[in-house]
Amino acid sequence: MESPTNESYCIKIYKANGEKIRRLLHSSNLINRELKIVREGDYILIPVNDPNKALDVMRSSGVDFTLCRREFPVYKRQTVIERIGGYIIVGDIAIINFKHDRDLEYYKYLGQKLLNDIPRVKSVYLKMGVKGIYRIPELVHLAGERRTTTMFKEYGLIFNVDVSRTYVNPRLAYEHRRVAEEIPEGSLVLDMFSGIGGFSIHIAALNNAKILSSDINHYAIYYLYKNYISNKKRLKGYINMIRVDAKKLPDVIKPVFTQIIMNNPTLSKTFTNTACKLFDKRVIVYYYTLTISRLEAEDEALSSFTSNCKQPISIDILDSRRVLEYSPTHGIYNVKLAIRKL
Repeated sequence: MESPTNESYCIKIYKANGEKIRRLLHSSNLINRELKIVREGDYILIPVNDPNKALDVMRSSGVDFTLCRREFPVYKRQTVIERIGGYIIVGDIAIINFKHDRDLEYYKYLGQKLLNDIPRVKSVYLKMGVKGIYRIPELVHLAGERRTTTMFKEYGLIFNVDVSRTYVNPRLAYEHRRVAEEIPEGSLVLDMFSGIGGFSIHIAALNNAKILSSDINHYAIYYLYKNYISNKKRLKGYINMIRVDAKKLPDVIKPVFTQIIMNNPTLSKTFTNTACKLFDKRVIVYYYTLTISRLEAEDEALSSFTSNCKQPISIDILDSRRVLEYSPTHGIYNVKLAIRKL
């Protein structure tokens, strides 16, 4: 008996780029999970659920590709949780996003199913929302161990985290690595909203940069330090850490940075004036925002820096891309800017 197939749009890339592009499309929630990725000779074909959005992502990937359409084998079995989507796995902890049309008992049922279907998952929580200036998730225990600490890896690097006390999203692994690969050797980097060190650890692993990692959440700084120690033998660069409200950074450090990472999508635009005070003549800024399109993200970044910097500047967009799908209408975008004081 032949396996069932379904037709789908797909992205065709050379096999050497397969894992990189799989991670990129996965982080944007664009892979059609009902269908199997296939290999044809020296090429990988990845089925996608939205060809227009996939094209937008691929055009900014720097990888040669072809948009195709063909039959793909259907997975014989899907778990309940895979069918509904809306969850992440951090180490051995699964976190399901709450939807208002479902009650708690339904999610407890899903939590138990998830434990049964994915052996590595030991704890399951329901994320009701995010609270406070620390962006801490409100979690309700659904199934498994009542534990919120775990460990996970990104590109071989170790990250310890308490999912109830810090923000973490493993779908950002590719973005952490992508940015780290772009940072020039010996740079002076400010990771303005560092969290547990996703960007900082990756940058220090790849080159001899000096990094200042700043966060207002003392738990984030604690786990950043723990992750620094866990990876220390693999790091080329050096990380200094400071717990501070980012708006107070100009009061405690000199304007010396050549690269600034502003990964606070809902609030980045309120810190552009701060960023302008933290470099001398020229800087590269990785600006993250939550909006409806790449054009809107670029417009926001340009207007926010132009209006909030207290002295004349020239500003150029070097790159822009969608990083993650956030909702049916919004995504998290990165705009890479070159800013020079006049």
